[in-house]
This record gives sequence, structure tokens and C-alpha cells, in this order.
Amino acid sequence: MRILKKENIMNMQIGSTFLGAGGGGSLEHGLRVMNSVEKQYGKLEVPLVSAAEMDEALYGVAVSGIGSPAVLKNYDFGSEALHCFEAIKKVAFFSGKNIGYLIAGEYGGFNTFTPMLVSMATGVPVLDVDGCGRAVPGLEVTLFAANGIPSNPLVCADRKGDILVSYTKDPFDCQRHDGIARNFCQAYGNIACFATWICSKDDCINKIAEGALSYAEKVGEKIAYAKENKLDVGAAISEILECRELVRGRITKKTLEIKQGWDWGINEITDADNKKFLIDFKNENLVARWEDGKIELTCPDMICFIDTDTYEPLTNADTAEGQNVLVMAIPVHKNWFNTPKGIDHWRPFFDTVGYNGPVVRY
Repeated sequence: MRILKKENIMNMQIGSTFLGAGGGGSLEHGLRVMNSVEKQYGKLEVPLVSAAEMDEALYGVAVSGIGSPAVLKNYDFGSEALHCFEAIKKVAFFSGKNIGYLIAGEYGGFNTFTPMLVSMATGVPVLDVDGCGRAVPGLEVTLFAANGIPSNPLVCADRKGDILVSYTKDPFDCQRHDGIARNFCQAYGNIACFATWICSKDDCINKIAEGALSYAEKVGEKIAYAKENKLDVGAAISEILECRELVRGRITKKTLEIKQGWDWGINEITDADNKKFLIDFKNENLVARWEDGKIELTCPDMICFIDTDTYEPLTNADTAEGQNVLVMAIPVHKNWFNTPKGIDHWRPFFDTVGYNGPVVRY
């Protein structure tokens, strides 16, 4: 076990915001929640346990925020997660499973910290894993779903402690559970918390993204180092992970619509040669393309933003016209390709942004 301090947690949030590929909650909001928790408890200390260290008699569970990142940015989140965790712990106990660990459901400046928030309140350790190794636009588009971890039971909670517990007839019907969670979220102002995917030690080692939080911490450390020393952030990141530059330029146009619990839109980036580069998003960045139609990259590989003036990684809740940005391509965790479901589950989201071409991998 390792005890994470404030600097470790901040670096994890910076790295996971970048690796969230447009979603997962903004760094600004994640740090605000972190500072609020620090004031409440007087210090930040979070126990982190590797998947290999898990007690085989105990299970981990994913606890995540859900809703519009644009709304979340200005919202005081916290009690939802505690209500959610306490509820699923009770539900799991009645089915013979003891919850002993917390899991981040996806990367993001906000959702990487959500299980840490619960850990600070309960003392339950966080696992050094992530359910996707990136941020995702739906429960059915996760490593949990792709690799056969059931989503029964699903628990949703609001800040006042209203609880919904759901079991689908098909325990692997994450799409149905996503619809249930989205409807709950919309009923409570486009922000809520959900908990699901009760994971064994084997699940954590072989089916999701093992070592993900430590990986994000290293990326965050490198970004912070580049900022402190005024280095080229793209070159600095490339020293520690496989990646390639897609475009550098200025965001000259952004369209955004909040509907059905998602942020939908397009970021248009103009490079030094006055060429237009377009990124279609639905919370997360889905398709990266030039204005002439050439596709550079699609999900599940990662399309990641960073502001080259401030060195701040950006979600689609943060991008704005006038920002100077670097967009990088990063290969996603290998477990996305264990099964065709890792690709197939993305296709309906491509349809929603008008893309019907093939998956373009890193």
C-alpha cells in the first residue's frame, strides 16, 4: 500500500485530465473538489493499493460522476458519491460480496478523484486501476463492458441521498443501465453519481487498466515539469509515453449543445498554414479530421488537448475560441482490443456525430 499525498493526487489529476481525451471532468473542477475535501479533513491522504495486493475475499467497485461536464464545472459535487458508495456496499453485501476497494470508472480531472473523495471519508483504499484507461461517453463503452464484467447492480444517487438501485434482466446490458443512469441524471439537474461493476482481483488484473493511476501520475509530473521549466510540452510528454502530434494551432470556432446529459459539438483548430482541423465530440473527442475529409484518428485511441500557453490539459468543457492548443494522438490501453466489442461499442457514438467510416487506429 502507498499513501498518496496532495502532490501525488494533483499530478494524477493533471495526467488523467490529459489522458481523458476530452471528457472525465475538468481539471479545474477536480482541483476545486480536492481543495474542498482538504479543508474538510485538514489534509489529503489516500491509500492506494495495486491490483496484485488485493485481498481475494474483497471486491472493488467503480464510483463515478455522471452528467454534463459543462454543468459539472460550476457544481459543488461530493455527497452524491458518498451516498452512492454506502448504498452499493449494502446491496453487494446481501449478494455475498464484501466491498473493500474503490475504482475510478474512467480517467478525468474529476472522475479520477471521485473514488479518492469517498476514500477520504471512509478510509476504504483506492485501487491503482482505471475502468477504461481513458474517459468514455457511455457505460457500454468501457473495458468493464467490453471484457464481460456485469453492471448489475447499478446504484445512482443525488446530493440529498435519493437512491436508485437497478438490476437488468441481462446482467451485461450496460447500454440499458446507461439509459437508466442518464435519465436519473437528467431528473436531478444533469449531475448525479453512479456505482456499478463489482470487480474481483482477476478482473482488475486482466480485464481493465491495471496501474492506470500511477501511469497518469507520471504524465502529470512531466506536464508540471514542462510548465515549470517552460519546455515544449509535446516533446516532454513524448519522453514517457507513445504519442504523436496531430496539430498545433488556435481554436477558431467551437460549437456546443448540452442535451440528454452530454456535451455535443465540434472544435475547429486553425494551424500555422491556415488549414482547418476538426474534432467531433460527445463529451469525449471521437473523430479527428482535416477539413478536406481526411481522418487522422478515431476512438478508442485517444485525441488529447493541452493549452500551450498555460500547460493546462483541456476537456471539452474547457476548450474555448482563441486558445492556443496542441492536439496529440495516444494509443489506448491494449485491453480495448481483447474482443471486437472494444471497437463495436463505439460505433453508435460515431453515428451521433455523423461519422460512418472505419475505425482509424493510432
